[in-house]
Parts: sequence; C-alpha cells; structure tokens
Amino acid sequence: MATEAAISRRNEFDYQMAIRRQLYSQAYRDRNWRLCLDVLKDQAQLLGGYPTKISELQAIRQLVDANILPLEVLEEISAALGQFQQSALAAIAPKNSSLNREL
Repeated sequence: MATEAAISRRNEFDYQMAIRRQLYSQAYRDRNWRLCLDVLKDQAQLLGGYPTKISELQAIRQLVDANILPLEVLEEISAALGQFQQSALAAIAPKNSSLNREL
C-alpha cells in the first residue's frame, strides 16, 4: 500500500513536470519569454531548487533557541506585531462597514 502511494505521488509529480515542459515549449514557440521564465522558476521550485522560506519571526525564534538573542527580544517583537495587527484591523474595519452599507 505504501509502495502504491509512493508510485502514485511519483506519477503525479511526473505528470506535473510534463505539463510544465509542454507549457514551456508552447511559450517558447510563442516567444513569450516572461512565461518561459515563470515556468522555469516553477520547475526549479518543484525540484527543490530554492531554499525553503521561513518567516522573520521564525528566524528570530531560532536565534533565541540557540541562545544568540535574549528571549526578551522575541517577546518585544511579538508584542509589536500584535499591536500592528490590531492597528491594521482597526484601520480596515471602517472601510469594511462602509462597503457593507453600500451592498
């Protein structure tokens, strides 16, 4: 059963790569260089060509866990992000209520 799942995942991956190769070929024939680049970037991402992204907060957390930064720095940043989120939500709220009245 696990082997079937692995084969199925591999087949799906191969299928997705084939679609991208076909899309790249069509874009190349059409001289759509922007699409060619986008397809190549997408293929590279699927193949693990780019490092995984982590949020700045995760990076800071790793520095705290490694005892490079004090825990207080993480707490201050978390508090500041919380305040920013509340301010952003408050700024959006009046706009949403005026839109709801128009609908």
